[in-house]
Amino acid sequence: MTMIMKTIIIPMVSIMNKDSLAFLGMLQANDSMFPIGQFTLSNGLETFVLEERLSCDKDLSSYIQSYLSICSYNDVLIFLLAYTEDIKKLDEIAYATKAPFEVRSGGSKLALRFTKMWKEIGAMEYPLLMNYGEMLENGQARGVYAISVALYARDLGLAKEEAVKVFLYSQLSAMVTNAVKTVPLSQTKGQAVLNRALSKIDKVVEKAMKLTIEDIGAGGCMFDIECMRHEFLYSRQYMS
Repeated sequence: MTMIMKTIIIPMVSIMNKDSLAFLGMLQANDSMFPIGQFTLSNGLETFVLEERLSCDKDLSSYIQSYLSICSYNDVLIFLLAYTEDIKKLDEIAYATKAPFEVRSGGSKLALRFTKMWKEIGAMEYPLLMNYGEMLENGQARGVYAISVALYARDLGLAKEEAVKVFLYSQLSAMVTNAVKTVPLSQTKGQAVLNRALSKIDKVVEKAMKLTIEDIGAGGCMFDIECMRHEFLYSRQYMS
């Protein structure tokens, strides 16, 4: 019995090396159940639904594809640049390019909550993330969610290409989940839309890798307008 247990346990322990734990930590941080309030943001999707411009899985697929066409210039690019650019400068530019008030304020709240959560529950030190948290608390930075998650990934030692794909997947998954609940749609149709979107992630990241800080904020006018209109909806389920 002892010999059998050794043959089972030893390989399992060896698998859980530093890289594996880092990747699992990234999955935890981007899980929809991570308690920072991300589920309360729809980023304009609710406006499309209430105006009956998003009422079926085909509409949702079109919405997701439109988002993928511009996210290389927005949160995906911001995430990647957090690996190389001065964080204070990046924070200022990224925050300023988020035109809708609810998106700016919501992203700022998420960034602050994210840093506080890892300060409380982290099993290791996260110097880059904690420094950003101090900047937010002291008013030295505005707060951009993509930057906070990227700094966490850097503290974990994850390559930016690997980390940003997990981040982008979590954003797409959250959009689909919100749409499924709001339209409503069946979970099966929602997952089918999400599955089709996965094949686009590599190209989105490849495109963003070729861009610079000067490209942040290009495109996305309709998303911005719908986010702004969301502020004045008569009835709302989400904060943005």
